Amino acid sequence: MVLGVPTGTAVALFVMVALPIATLVLYWIDRTTNDGYVSVLGRR
Repeated sequence: MVLGVPTGTAVALFVMVALPIATLVLYWIDRTTNDGYVSVLGRR
């Protein structure tokens, strides 16, 4: 996958980067649709 980086480390880095992005995307979708189905994110 990535040169000089173990697979486990690459996966860990990918998860660390992907989780905040996924959270922001879900939050943005929740705000734009205004349905509130992502209420677990604490939208008031």
